[in-house]
Amino acid sequence: KEIERMLSVAPPSQNLPEPTNTDAWMELVGTGGDPISGQRVWLRSVCINCHSYRGRGSLLGPELSTLKGSTTRRRLLESILEPSREIGPLYSTWRVLTEEGRVLVGAKLNGGGVGTNLKYLAADGSTFELKLSEIVEQQPSSLSIMPADTYQSLSIDELRDLLAFLE
Repeated sequence: KEIERMLSVAPPSQNLPEPTNTDAWMELVGTGGDPISGQRVWLRSVCINCHSYRGRGSLLGPELSTLKGSTTRRRLLESILEPSREIGPLYSTWRVLTEEGRVLVGAKLNGGGVGTNLKYLAADGSTFELKLSEIVEQQPSSLSIMPADTYQSLSIDELRDLLAFLE
């Protein structure tokens, strides 16, 4: 909950465009930035909780060191601003209905149908495990486990530096 609270607060006096207005964002962060400072932003932000870079961090989300030269700055920015816009099949979030009537949402941490339990990572960073026999239904969700407001915890300069690092 503390991470969600921190992410929901934009730095003071920051008048930000809507996340869907990529052109306006590109005017703000589309060029420049310091990759070394961007690496520090990545290390101290919530990004490291789900993404890895050269073996450091978590493997829940895509490995970020492979992005260099394989994508554009604009696409990186769109992924940060609108994480649910495009979700790779390995990173799908699942809605699970249990036999008790609980609806849980999380990303699978192990392959489907392996063993007798499935383990999931919830958006708040906690994990939960369910026996296959407890699951009545599970469906992929159209929402990413990456918080949609992550960018709000960064200043414009920090976001620009982060993009320079990821490039």
